[in-house]
Amino acid sequence: FQGSAAEAVIAYSDAIRRAARKMEQEVPVEEGLSQRVMTFDAEIEKVSLLDETGNPTTVLQSGRPSTVAVDIIFHKDVYQPVFALTIRTLDGYLIYDTTTRWMNIDTPDFSAGKRCRIEFNLSIPLLESEYQLGVDVVASDFSHYYDRLERAMSFWVKHPEDAKGIIDLNAKVNFSTPSPAQELQ
Repeated sequence: FQGSAAEAVIAYSDAIRRAARKMEQEVPVEEGLSQRVMTFDAEIEKVSLLDETGNPTTVLQSGRPSTVAVDIIFHKDVYQPVFALTIRTLDGYLIYDTTTRWMNIDTPDFSAGKRCRIEFNLSIPLLESEYQLGVDVVASDFSHYYDRLERAMSFWVKHPEDAKGIIDLNAKVNFSTPSPAQELQ
């Protein structure tokens, strides 16, 4: 493989997903997530980034409301799946990771043949750069993935050039004159 470490991770993740689709795997009793076992009982069909007006986009204004929409089809009955969202830098640095479980959201059961759209509503106060979204659907007991897109899509955040780094902490600056008592200390 020729490329960066982040590109290698993407290529590896894509290869695992393709291989998992070709063969049905037994879900191991332990460590199904670490082995990246995918059953495709629930399959991610589409991932979209929506701006504050609900229009699909790949460019966001820093800090403005946005939505990550994930369209899923259920090929088998699935009970209370866990949905996850990650945001990473292009070199793979994890900026944000959440799941419906961590958010204390009870997800419903889904019947075979049903479709669902899950929406993560958020503001993204990142500084100007390109980032990547990842999404996955996991069994409620965390034994395996139903489906996983480690790098589902890339997007760009636009931000004024008033800071450097990854996130806009919205710093405010104040000036004051010390009182005579403070000057003696």
